[in-house]
Amino acid sequence: MKNWDKILKDFSHKCKGGEPDFTNSTHLNYLRESILKYDEEFRNNTYALNEFIGNLRNGKEIITEDWWSDMTPAQQAQYIKDHPKSQKALDAKDKETEKDSATSKITREDIDIIDGEEKQGGLNETVKAPGNLSSVINEVGTGIGMSHLSDNPNMSVNELEELLFEEMMTNPPNTIGDSNGADKTRGACRAAAKSAKREFERSQETIKKNGMNPETTKTSHVWGSKKSLQNTVDHLEKLGITEVNGIPMEDTLDKDGNVIKKGYKTIILEGGAGENPTDTMVVMVDDSVKPPKAVINHTSNKTSSNDIQGNSSPEKNAQAMRKQADRDLKNNKITKKEHKVITEKTAKLEKDLAGKQKEINDLIQEQNDELNAKLPRGIIDELKVLSKPTAGGTSAKYWKDVVTNHQKKVKPPLNPPISKRQFDTQTGNFDPPLTPEEEERVAASYVNEMQDAANGVDGATEPTSGMTKILARVQPPPEEELNQLYKDQHELITNTRNELNESVKSENSPQPYGDYVASKNFLGRLHLDVVEGHDPGGIPAENFEVNMGNNDSGIKYDKDGNEWVHTAGGNYKRVNSETGEPEGKSQKFGKGELSKGDNAVVVNKENIAKCLGVKAPSKDIAENIRVSEVKSSKGASGYVTIYDLDGNVIGEQTIRPKGGKGTKVQDTISFSKSFQKCLQRESK
Repeated sequence: MKNWDKILKDFSHKCKGGEPDFTNSTHLNYLRESILKYDEEFRNNTYALNEFIGNLRNGKEIITEDWWSDMTPAQQAQYIKDHPKSQKALDAKDKETEKDSATSKITREDIDIIDGEEKQGGLNETVKAPGNLSSVINEVGTGIGMSHLSDNPNMSVNELEELLFEEMMTNPPNTIGDSNGADKTRGACRAAAKSAKREFERSQETIKKNGMNPETTKTSHVWGSKKSLQNTVDHLEKLGITEVNGIPMEDTLDKDGNVIKKGYKTIILEGGAGENPTDTMVVMVDDSVKPPKAVINHTSNKTSSNDIQGNSSPEKNAQAMRKQADRDLKNNKITKKEHKVITEKTAKLEKDLAGKQKEINDLIQEQNDELNAKLPRGIIDELKVLSKPTAGGTSAKYWKDVVTNHQKKVKPPLNPPISKRQFDTQTGNFDPPLTPEEEERVAASYVNEMQDAANGVDGATEPTSGMTKILARVQPPPEEELNQLYKDQHELITNTRNELNESVKSENSPQPYGDYVASKNFLGRLHLDVVEGHDPGGIPAENFEVNMGNNDSGIKYDKDGNEWVHTAGGNYKRVNSETGEPEGKSQKFGKGELSKGDNAVVVNKENIAKCLGVKAPSKDIAENIRVSEVKSSKGASGYVTIYDLDGNVIGEQTIRPKGGKGTKVQDTISFSKSFQKCLQRESK
């Protein structure tokens, strides 16, 4: 009994200082009042209090703490149910919370046990993977951040960002921070910090959900290089893992040896390709059971909610239409006759696109011939005087830009680097000087890169916009003629869709077929089809996420967590938390008064379903999607908008010559600002 001294003092006062008589009902009532006044346990447990008073009245020995242990487990459970505010109920809740909150320790050693060498290779730029240097920092940094959070789960995003930034900038043999630049590296580290918090929480949730022992489960983070993927398979096989996420490791084959269903070994090795867009994995293995239990969370990491969600081409989109037609034929949505029409029209589209591209290539080859004629010295001399100085401008700035961009691409790389040389902005000369041979190697590297991109060479580096603009000034393309050829391609895409709308009139199609297959294609590319139960690349939908570190939706937060959106002229309006609409007067804020928040923007089936206004799993959300025709710009680009039925913009497709005017058409797809806002709100 707690506070016994207070109880006795109060009880004695009520008895007027006389000796208590436990056969006197008045005295017992005084004692009851004193106990109720000072002891919460008995206050919430009238059963025990009555027993205590009764024992006193009958002269029985009192052992005040035995009442609870004398109960059976069933009686204790019933007591807690009947007295939810009692101390015993609160203690039981605390124990349950402690059990539920038990976290699985994530060490840096475990994080890197599968592919530590490959990730270090990414950080010192000896191992290449798709994406830019910021992508590598974000992806690898997410795993590092998870180990820091395991040591200190309460660490703020700012604190974690600083730890990651220090590692990327100062820890040898890392070179990536210096190469990427401090500003870009800091942005990537902030994205990684937010992504790490999400992945850490997600891994703990996954361990609990799958009934894995947090004390014996080891968690590793895997980067998306090819060697990393193979290492993952080797690691799991070495541990004797027979299935992952409930799927057997080996492919299921028919009697002829054809794959009926992918095994998880194949799913892992296909990471980052085809229908599997993920570039990192979190591998959780519990070896307290035999065989060990393995669960993998797959993530497509993005630095920003603005980032491109997928790359493709008009030809690949035509192929996607045929694949959808194959599925629809199999499911009796279309007839064999309709399937034939779709196959023929999409094949013709590919052929016609190739024809237009040949016309573009012929024009570009003329440009290439003229450009090559300027090698080795002519193009160098042009670059050194290409810039027309204005106030504060320099004659040779473009030559410096080309040398800076290609100093590491030439073999051997320039030594010392440009950062260690003085540059004469008027003459284009360096100190220490570049040799004529070094200058020529740089010029050749630049020309080759631009030509490979223009000709669509596999694995060609995409030139920066700066390099493309320089080329347009060195060797101006026949712009008007090129633009028209690109617009012809846009028209071919739109016409094919309209022809399919007219030709395929299947009653089983939820909308005209050309529009339907376009909707299905974009749903897959934006990962929206996970709400239908679609498993991207074989990954179970619940184990798939797109983790977009930085919120660039336009939503900002004040210090109290209130949401604000930009209106105009640097003004913001506060958002009504219930309606999601801005209201009231516009306000201006000082620097640092608003932030983008500390959560990663997450694309998963729960958030997608809420933002589309459907309940997962939804049967066929293509019925709720509309896709615009290709709208040509004044230049070479075309644009497609993806809407819901209410006219809200979900995503945007951009069709453009990726390497600049004259290069082969590629396309990108990304979420609209309005859809980003919804994803941000749901993620928060």
